[in-house]
Amino acid sequence: MSDRVKKTYKKTELTRERILETAERLFTERGLFETTMIDVAENIGIGRTSLYRYYPDKLSLSLAVFESVIGEIRRNSSFNPAADTKKSGLQLTEECLRDTWLNPAVSYCYRFIAEFDAFYSGSRIPRGFAAELERVLKANANTHLKECLEKGIGDGSVRSDLNAALVASTLSISLRNMIGQVIARKELLVQTTEENKDKLVDSLIKLLVDGISPRP
Repeated sequence: MSDRVKKTYKKTELTRERILETAERLFTERGLFETTMIDVAENIGIGRTSLYRYYPDKLSLSLAVFESVIGEIRRNSSFNPAADTKKSGLQLTEECLRDTWLNPAVSYCYRFIAEFDAFYSGSRIPRGFAAELERVLKANANTHLKECLEKGIGDGSVRSDLNAALVASTLSISLRNMIGQVIARKELLVQTTEENKDKLVDSLIKLLVDGISPRP
C-alpha cells in the first residue's frame, strides 16, 4: 500500500469516526425524531453529499451508531464469570446484569439505545431492519449471561426447569425495555415517586433474579 493510499485511508477512517461521534451526540441529545442528516453534516462541517458517501440514509447511520454503542458497553465491562469460581451461578447472573445495565460509565449508551428503540418501532420499522439488527447484536453478542445461568442450573442456584438461552434473552429484553422507559419517559413515570425513579432498574434486577431462583 502506497503512502498516498495510506493517507487517504486514514483520512477516510477519521472522517467516519467524526461522523459516528457527532451522530451519536445529536441522536442522543436531540433524539432521532428531531435530528436530520443535514444536521449531522453541518455539525461536522462537511457537505451533505460527502456524508451520504459514508452513510446513504439515517437508517444506515443510526445502525452504525447502535453497533458502536453496543461495542462500547462491552468494552466498558469488567465482568468475568471465570474469575470467581466460589460464587454460585445465581450470584454471577446478578453481577452480570448489574455490570451490563447499571454501569454509570456507559449511561450515555443507554440513552441512545432508548432513542433508537423508540424511533424504530411500529410503522417506522423499515424493510430489512430486523436482519440488520440481528447482525449487529450477533456480532457483539455477550455470552457471559448465558454462561452464568448455565452454571446456576448446574449448581442448583437457578431453577432447573429453565432454558439458559431463553432466560438470558428474556432478562436482557426486560431490562433494556425498563431502561428505555426510565430514560425516555422519566418525567411521565407517574406510577412511582420521584425518589424511586432511579431505583426502578435495580428493583427489576432483584425481582428477575428472585424469579429464577429455586423455590423451597
